[in-house]
Amino acid sequence: LISCSDFWWGHDDEVDKYIDIIVKNHDSKFPITKVLLRDYKFENLNIKSGTSLSFELIDGLNDPLENVSVNLTVDCSPQTPIILNKLVDFSDGFELITAKDRKPNNTLTQDCNNIIIE
Repeated sequence: LISCSDFWWGHDDEVDKYIDIIVKNHDSKFPITKVLLRDYKFENLNIKSGTSLSFELIDGLNDPLENVSVNLTVDCSPQTPIILNKLVDFSDGFELITAKDRKPNNTLTQDCNNIIIE
């Protein structure tokens, strides 16, 4: 029996570590449909309230790793989609971006303009 794999059991100092980003929709009823940053574009997403999605940036990021602009597109149907932006620091190799409703106790229909990212 012969098996092949692209996984390599090298030493930590010989392996390039991937950069990870997690996009979480904390409580917005509007789903996140796109994530853009530098040379990466993740489209046709459906990150609903209470869920998250993790992305491994396997090609890394060119320096600098600080102040990297990340855009999230939120589907505000029937309103026009909105794009939210956050500058993040990937120096630690990891970043969590959370979309939240800034007025979570509002009993009126949620407005897409109430969504913020942290």
